[in-house]
Amino acid sequence: MQRLFLWSLAVSPGGGLYLKEAKVKPTPAGNRKLLEKQGLTKESGRPTYVELTDEGWLWVQEHLNEPIDTRSPRIKDVFAGLTQLLASYFASQDQTLSIGQMIHQAQDYQRRVAEETAETVRQESAAEPGLQDPNGLPEAIQQACLLLTEGQFKQRVRLAELRPLLDSYARNDVDDALLAMQRRGELSMMRLENPLEIGAADRDAALTTISGQETHILYLQGASPCQPQLQ
Repeated sequence: MQRLFLWSLAVSPGGGLYLKEAKVKPTPAGNRKLLEKQGLTKESGRPTYVELTDEGWLWVQEHLNEPIDTRSPRIKDVFAGLTQLLASYFASQDQTLSIGQMIHQAQDYQRRVAEETAETVRQESAAEPGLQDPNGLPEAIQQACLLLTEGQFKQRVRLAELRPLLDSYARNDVDDALLAMQRRGELSMMRLENPLEIGAADRDAALTTISGQETHILYLQGASPCQPQLQ
């Protein structure tokens, strides 16, 4: 809800609004105060007026391509505010491109970036010497997770902490193994809900699922046929 609240501020006039008028409110109130403590928002006056700071605007800009993972029906208000701003922007500009052409150009750019990234990963994997056979990855992943959780199942494991323990395997092989284990119900992957928890290491280590969701953490669900040997 913090992420949605920041976006609701971004689409409000001047990047702020009176709290009593906000349709999206992080609960409990401490979650809202945490945004102010992190320097993303500023609160003032009575009644309380909340606005984005420069750091808050920078956060919005740097997270444009990340999904807002929420079931709140209020997301439609944010979407409506964003489309109204786009309409006003196009009305105020001498545009040589239609919105359809702009969208097609953006999609072409996304496709090129995805292709270049895939090719880079392929070349790096091919160039890495001494990589281990990926057939043993499920067991290696389970052992690494239990090492990080001190032998406990169903405990949160950050991909940023797990990947260094699996650096003898190609990253794309690790990703394939994690997705396969999730399909078999051996682990569950999900994103960090609190945007303030997501650091540079989490973004670098993130795994994007087939559905397009960026995940940062996983939970090992229980014992499997490959029994770990902890030291």
